[in-house]
This record gives sequence, C-alpha cells and structure tokens, in this order.
Amino acid sequence: QQQQQYQPQQSMDSLMYGGGLGTSQQKRYSVKWSPIRRGVVSTCSFDRKVQIHSVVSLATKCGRPPKWMSPGSGVSCGFGGVVASINASQRYVTIDTIVEQPKLVKASSEFEREFHSSTDCITYCHSMAERANDDYESQVWSFMQIMFEMNAREQLLSYLGFDPEAIHQKAMEYTEDGSTVTEDEEPTPPMSNNAENTVKDALLVGNFEAAVECCIRSGNMADALMLASCGGADLWAKTQAEYFARQGSRRPFLSLVSAVVQNQLSELVSSSDPSKWKETLAVLSTYGKSDEFPALCAELGDRLEEAGDFANASLCYMCALNLGKAVKYWKVTLEDANRRFGGMDLLSLQDFVEKVTVFMQALDPSVEVDDEVSELFAEYAKVLANQGLLVEAAKYLKGNTQECMELRDRIYRSRMGQFCTDLIASNPEFPYNYINVGVSRDLYGITVKQSISQTQPEVMQAQMAQPFCEMQQQQQQQQGQINLEDLTLEELHEMIQMEGLTQEQQMQIQAQMQLLVDGEDDERPEEHFLTIALNGTILGATEMVTGFPPSGLLMTSAFDSVHEDDLLGMHAIKTHFWERDQPDVEVYLRRRTIEGDWIWLVAKVVSYIDSPVPGIIVHEAIVKNENVAVIVSRITRIASLLLQAVESSLFGSEVGN
Repeated sequence: QQQQQYQPQQSMDSLMYGGGLGTSQQKRYSVKWSPIRRGVVSTCSFDRKVQIHSVVSLATKCGRPPKWMSPGSGVSCGFGGVVASINASQRYVTIDTIVEQPKLVKASSEFEREFHSSTDCITYCHSMAERANDDYESQVWSFMQIMFEMNAREQLLSYLGFDPEAIHQKAMEYTEDGSTVTEDEEPTPPMSNNAENTVKDALLVGNFEAAVECCIRSGNMADALMLASCGGADLWAKTQAEYFARQGSRRPFLSLVSAVVQNQLSELVSSSDPSKWKETLAVLSTYGKSDEFPALCAELGDRLEEAGDFANASLCYMCALNLGKAVKYWKVTLEDANRRFGGMDLLSLQDFVEKVTVFMQALDPSVEVDDEVSELFAEYAKVLANQGLLVEAAKYLKGNTQECMELRDRIYRSRMGQFCTDLIASNPEFPYNYINVGVSRDLYGITVKQSISQTQPEVMQAQMAQPFCEMQQQQQQQQGQINLEDLTLEELHEMIQMEGLTQEQQMQIQAQMQLLVDGEDDERPEEHFLTIALNGTILGATEMVTGFPPSGLLMTSAFDSVHEDDLLGMHAIKTHFWERDQPDVEVYLRRRTIEGDWIWLVAKVVSYIDSPVPGIIVHEAIVKNENVAVIVSRITRIASLLLQAVESSLFGSEVGN
C-alpha cells in the first residue's frame, strides 16, 4: 500500500535535487506535478513510497530555481495571433504576430486605408465601380455612389440611360416622316349636325356633363377632354379615365400617364414587365413621392424576385435602402463562392463585408443587421483578430449574438483594447450570465490552492447557506407560506430578485431587510475575507464588517467602497503580494458601511487562488486605535507616491537609453 510521506522543508533540496534520494533508496519511476497546488510535485519509487516535494519552498531558500526548470527554449500561443518564444541564448522574450492569411490582411488594410480614412464615400464607390471584375459588381458600387449623391434621383435617371437634357433636345428636333396616322388607328369622325346641336343646347343650359357625354358617344374624345376641363374636377377625372380606357390599348404610353395622373404607381409596378425594370425604376424616380419612393422600389424588387431576377432585385432594394433584403443576394453569392472554394472563401467574405459596411453608412445609425449578417461579421472579425488586427476586428462586431459578445469582450480585455474607440466609449456587456451558486465550505465555491499563512481556518471555511429555492419549497410544504421574519438578510436579498413578485411583496421584503440591517450593527463580525481577482472584481466574501450582504457584492469591484485617499494602500498589498511575493504587507484603509459611514480596517493578503481565475484572498479587520491607523495610512500613501515616482524615473531612463 502506497503511503504519502511529507518531508521537512529544510531537506527538500537534498531529497529531490543534487542527487539525494532521501529516505527512499529505490529508483523513482513516476514524477507528476500537482494539478491543485502550485509548485508541488510528487514522486513514486519502487519501494512503494510516494514523496511530496515543494518547489516553492526550495526556491525561497536557495534564491533561484533549479537548472532543469529553465528550458532551453519554449513557445506559447496567445490571443490575436501572438506567439511568445524564449531561447536559452537570449535573456529576453520574443513576441511575434503570426499572419496566416496575408491576402486577407492586405485586402482589409487597403479597405481601412481607403475607406475609413476618407470621408468621401462617393469617390470610394466610384473607384470600386471602376475596379469591379464583373458587370453586377460594377452596378452595385455605382448604385452605392448614387445613394450618397445630393441629387440622387437625377443621377439614377442618368445611370439608367434616361438623360433629361438629351431627351428634351431630341423632342425639340423631332420631325415626322409620312402620315401621322397609322394603319391600326381610326381618324376622328366628324361630328354630325344632330350631335353638334345636342352639345350646343347642353352648353346653353350649363350642363357640361351632358355635353361631354355626347362628345364621347360620337367619338370625339379631344372635344370631350376640352369641355371636361371646364366642368370641374370630378368631370375632368371621369373623362380622363374614359379616355385612358379607350385609347390605352392603342397608345401604350397612356398607361404610364394614367398611373401618374391617378397616383397609381403601385399598380403600375405590379403590372410592369420585369425585363423593362429600368424603365419602371425611372418612372418611380421621376414621379414617386419622397416618402413613397423606398416602398415602391421595394415592391419593384419583390416583382423581380418573383420573376427570378434576384441580382437586379437587390439593386432595387438598394434604392429602397432596405439592407435586410439587399444582402440576401449577396449572401447567396458568398455561399456559392464558399462551395466552389470548399470552405470559407475569405476574400469573398471581405467583399461582402465591404459592401455591407459602405451601405450602412447611408442608413440611419439605429439600423442593425440581422443575426445572419452579424454572424458573418463575427466570423470576419474572428479571422482578423487571429491575424493580429484586433482594432480592426472590433469595428465589425455589429450584432448581439453570443459569438459577437464573447469576441467583443475578449478584444476589450486584450492588450489592444485601449485603442478600440468603439469599445472604450461604452464598456461591452459581459457575455456570460452571472449565477449565484451559493456559499460553499471553501470561500464561495473557489478552492484555495495554497495557504501562505494559517489564519483562522474556521473563518476561512464559511458554512454554505441553504439555497433559497429549497428552503421555500420546504416551508411551503410545512406551513403553506413563507415567514419573512425567519429569513436572513442574504436570503431576503435573493428573494427580492425573483420574478413575479407584486409591488406589495417587494415593499414587505425591503422593510424586513431594513429591520435586519438596523439590528445588525451589534452582531456584525470584527473581520471578514474578500476573494478578489487581479482586476479587483469580488469573487466571494464572508459576512461583512460593513454590513453589506456578501451575495450583493459578487462581481463588483473591491475598490468601490474604499476611501479615495486609501486606494494606493489597497493596490500596494496586491502588488507586493502578486508581483514581489511579499505577503506580510499590511495597510490601513477606510471602507464605507451600508449606513454610509467610514470605518478603519487593517488589510492583508493571506492566500491566493488560480481557479476559476487568478486572484487573492484579503483579510480585513476592524482597527481598535484609529489614531494609529490615520498616521500609518498617511505614511503608506506618501511612501507609495515616492515609490511610484522613483520607478517611473528609473523605467523612463532605461527606455531612453
């Protein structure tokens, strides 16, 4: 049976290093690092003994690590395509950025340089239209250019081939050769004497409607229109409709005139010829009202989609400023390119991102892309981030999908996060949900990896409170209802966060919480423990001296309730412990209580953690002599400021040299 034998620290170097085998004279066939405790290694020998060795204690005694811990070379990969490497012949760490997609990086850099550095979208779109490889791409960028023009509708007519000035000149110079009456047209018959007398009598008594009706029945539409213009708006509209109905089949242009006069452009679109979509779009551009034009263009796009012309339909959706429908065909072309490529075609994805990005410049800032587009943008941003282009990648995280939120948070917390203006303006939302899992026996579910000082283990191991939901079920079964007076402050805090509570129930819970807070002054402990990450985020807490419920402090900053004059001291204990391995540093600081008062505490780091994130455990206790605390705190603050000034001067001179 294997037995664990812990050796005294003073003989660690002779047991494992320098050739000594300690109490075991047999060969060791297995050596493993502890997955739980830092710097601890176990060895197993053939005499059935397991020995535990501490590298940390050894390094503390001899002042340097053993030679075998200094590898000849090493490499580590990080976020953003960063690779850190070491070499035994060098005394520094080399950090490189590995670019796996040079063509994509080049295309992205050119787009950033040409578009984002320029405020003239018209010039950029014009250059892209000239560089396009096919007619459709040229049309897309030409339509993009038109969207940014001041006289967009006039520019659209010219691009579609309908130049108003050229058409006007052609009409002024037009001459008809031969007869003006075609074979299928019938000349207007002369009006009979009987018809003329009827019209005259109707006019004498002021009955224009009867006169117009007589002209229509006799086939004289021109006379009918002239008389209708004098008979009021209703008669004029009725006569126009009759004229269009009779002459529309023989004069196709009259259907256009009818739609314009009667404001029936939507009906004109629904009955238009899909092959002549440019003419229909020109009509909409000329006669469509400003508030109706986008909807009419979208209807024309729907009409073309029904006919199977998806490419030209996307151009109509661009005129309608409808990003959601315009990108449908762009996504189809991207999927076709991916199928031909056998995976994600990054250059085609670059073209897709460029079109959508420029298109969005013409839209209202409140317009958001759909989930499919945001996922493609996230994929593009992920590839850019892997090439080291973190600042550029942050610009394309448009949506609120889980992948976008995770990548946005990761870039924000990276070394280049301070240069991402979009992320700095408003801190990104944390991509994961906080779940209160209750209090475990080892500081809120966080296992202490190594204890540096033995400090009241009965306090360090806080008893886990019974989850509120289980307690609620038990009390409902036993009593049929919950008695608020039997609940603790922490349980009330969890209860008030539950959904479905009425306003009256919330007020009752708040009142009971206030009663408990008022009565806790004499029952509060004289010390507490805070488990914080390296950035100051509170990961766990025992019952607080300040009166705040521990569960309410989770994921908040440990520096928030510290007096501004004492922040240097709080930073000092963390810095001395983590960076300089000096755990015995104590500082005096003031924290705000739940009542708003300040109390003096003495703070010291007692241990560290490395799971779920690296952090430390801080012990804080009430100071009995506040005069001493004031003096020591002032000295600490002055010393910290002087130390910062000295280090800044030294580091500055080194950088200059």
